[in-house]
Amino acid sequence: MKLFRRRHGTPRSFGQSLVEFALILPVLLAVLFGIIEFARLFAAWLSIQNAARFGVRYAITGRFNPDYCDDAMAFFNSHDRNYRPVPPGTGFIAAWEDTAIDPITGRPDPANNCNIPRGVSEYDFKTELLQDYARLRSIWDETRAGALIINADYDPSVSGDYAGYLNNPSFYWDLPEGNTFSASASYRGRPDRTGYFNVRICSFPRDNSIGLDQTNGPYYVTGFSGNPTYRYPDPCAIILRRDPSLRYVFRDHPGGPGERVQVLVTYRHPLIMPILSSIVPNVPLTAQREGIVESFRKPKDVVLAGGQAGIIPTNTPTPLPTNTSTNTNTPLPTNTPTRTNTPLPTNTPTPTNTPTRTNTPHPTNTPTRTNTPGPSPTPTRTNTPTLTNTPRPTNTPTRTNTPGPSPTPTRTNTPAPTNTPTPTNTPRPTNTVGPSLTPTRTNTPRPPTATFTPTLTNTPPIPCPYTPPLSETYCTGGYLNPGAPTPRP
Repeated sequence: MKLFRRRHGTPRSFGQSLVEFALILPVLLAVLFGIIEFARLFAAWLSIQNAARFGVRYAITGRFNPDYCDDAMAFFNSHDRNYRPVPPGTGFIAAWEDTAIDPITGRPDPANNCNIPRGVSEYDFKTELLQDYARLRSIWDETRAGALIINADYDPSVSGDYAGYLNNPSFYWDLPEGNTFSASASYRGRPDRTGYFNVRICSFPRDNSIGLDQTNGPYYVTGFSGNPTYRYPDPCAIILRRDPSLRYVFRDHPGGPGERVQVLVTYRHPLIMPILSSIVPNVPLTAQREGIVESFRKPKDVVLAGGQAGIIPTNTPTPLPTNTSTNTNTPLPTNTPTRTNTPLPTNTPTPTNTPTRTNTPHPTNTPTRTNTPGPSPTPTRTNTPTLTNTPRPTNTPTRTNTPGPSPTPTRTNTPAPTNTPTPTNTPRPTNTVGPSLTPTRTNTPRPPTATFTPTLTNTPPIPCPYTPPLSETYCTGGYLNPGAPTPRP
């Protein structure tokens, strides 16, 4: 029974486990909160990157929300062309200009549509100012809509008031007042606060009339100069060349057709990790995107000749026919040599069959009597064939040159005379040993043998000079047989 008795832990082992858990718990919590914090930080960074893309994609189209046209009209009705405030009703764009008679249609132009009709002084420049104001407000809305999962604080005391920033611009004066950017700083919010969300929209035309003010900056919250936590994003500045007392105005600009526009998003991401959040309550995140503005400002009215239905008649100059001398290249007759094929007489070898009589050796069997000394009592007579040259008439083609005119030079293959050896069967001389009474094998040296070989010559046949009965013996076919005796005269 003692084998199955349960052993209970001692108080000392319980204390050891608690100490080990207490030591490892902070590490586990730090790893856990670190993973969660990194995931939140990465998600916030992706969100503001997406917001910047949303903003710049909308900015390059040139579109705007028509609901902001009335705010644009109200602003330029109380500000001059350099964005300086003036008494209401005395601004750069009067209220009646927005609803003036449109010479295209002959009716009043609709109110608050960001369009000044033709016939009004500087109607194109005024239309551009109204549309740029509405575009800035619309781009800001699209950028904010792209920031989906961030915990931004849009309270004006934290993130500022973008409409107030546009309606109350700051200026940089050449007068003793100097830089007055702080006048609109109250509309820029507090860049050190958690949840701070700011959008800066700036363009960069080729004439450098608009850009970032990085010469006199950076700019900080009042009382915290030099502290990067309280630094504002570099503001966009528009150079004012028509007013000698002003250098530029701090104001965003959406850019015109073909210009480069930039959208910058700044966000203060809050941290939730214990202890770390008390030391670093937030982390600044920024995202920047750029694009080229499309060509959107095109004439919306089509002016045709005739003046019907309110169309403005125009005088179109018609070009008259004129006598214009044209230099043309006239080809002159030239002597051009032409290559022709003229048949010339050529020596063309023509193969002909001309019988030529040649001496061709043929083997003949001529019996030769030889005496072979040996121990045999019977001399042996052997027939030894001897190779003799017997003339034989053959037909050999002969190459002749036959000149003749040919209309076309023709390449002909003329067979050349060749010497073709004719194989002949010539039996070799053999030594024949005759029968002997005693077969004895002896080495008999071969002595030089004198042979009489008659040679056949090409002799014309001789008519038979005999009369019978001698003609029957010495003649054949009316001709003397070879070797027959010739009668003496």
